Amino acid sequence: MPADQAIPTAGQRFKNIQVLKEMPADRVFPSMSFMGASLNVECSFCHADGPDFDKDDKKTKQSARKMMEMELAINKAYFGGEAVVTCNTCHRGSVTPRGLPLLSVERQHEDDGKPLETVASSDAATQIIQKYIEAIGGAAALSRISSYVEKGSYSNTIFPGSFAFEGFSKASGQRLEVIHYPRGDSLTGYGHGAGWTKNGSDVAYDMSAAASDYFSSLGDIEEPTHLQRRLAGFRVGPLEMIGDRPVNVLVGLRTGHPPITFFFDQQSGLLLRVLRYMQTPIGPNPVLADYADYRAVGGLKVPFRRTFIQARSQYTIQLQQVQENVPVDDSRFMKPM
Repeated sequence: MPADQAIPTAGQRFKNIQVLKEMPADRVFPSMSFMGASLNVECSFCHADGPDFDKDDKKTKQSARKMMEMELAINKAYFGGEAVVTCNTCHRGSVTPRGLPLLSVERQHEDDGKPLETVASSDAATQIIQKYIEAIGGAAALSRISSYVEKGSYSNTIFPGSFAFEGFSKASGQRLEVIHYPRGDSLTGYGHGAGWTKNGSDVAYDMSAAASDYFSSLGDIEEPTHLQRRLAGFRVGPLEMIGDRPVNVLVGLRTGHPPITFFFDQQSGLLLRVLRYMQTPIGPNPVLADYADYRAVGGLKVPFRRTFIQARSQYTIQLQQVQENVPVDDSRFMKPM
């Protein structure tokens, strides 16, 4: 059976999906997040509250379907099906589409981002990356790591409380994350170019290509030394601030994919933030990862606090223990049958 058949569609997994029925089910929530951020609204703007979440009681839900159909038609007719025209193209964070040109004063606050300086040679990007590698302990120390086993807690803005978390990584590019919920464990696994998820007693599902692309970097123990190999090129952005810390901005370019932006502490060289995009059928949904609380583990510095922020939600992993070079059997990363 082809691998794609193991990936459920939105129409198979969710009730009352009328547009984008054939998209992978794991793209539904990122798509909803993208729409909410584009209009600066919560889920209840379109969806009914409580157990009747899937009902069509609100006119805004009907309008949203029409708008998605319009976007899909425009992109199919003029952009080869690529999500070029999106909700954000017109709404720009407002319920009412912004049809008028911005005044110069307004435009200062609506800029999509600061201009990037294209680096003629790779010297500037290489210096930033090498400083990062040395800051965490050096390439030699990194190459001696065969595995990590992590234990800590997981919390998010959707469910109250804190839950036990475990993470397992191998240098072969395999990664397993386990969240121990009272109703059953949530598992996310990745290895050998593909990923899967399993929630509680549900069957395990393969990740879509977009989700696997995002998760692949989390499974690479040696990613700092692989950055220049994984990415097609780099641009260096203007100096920015994260809190009171000046940071070097490095934009990694990828052919056929949105760029990845890295923010390195200018003084220490440590990675403080990464901005990635998870592709959805209606536009790329930004995911911001903040890294803090670096601690020494063996010969390396590891971020014990990791906060992941999407448009309408965020979650935090706070580690209490990290062990290196612990034997981890490959069977841990296999998709449950």
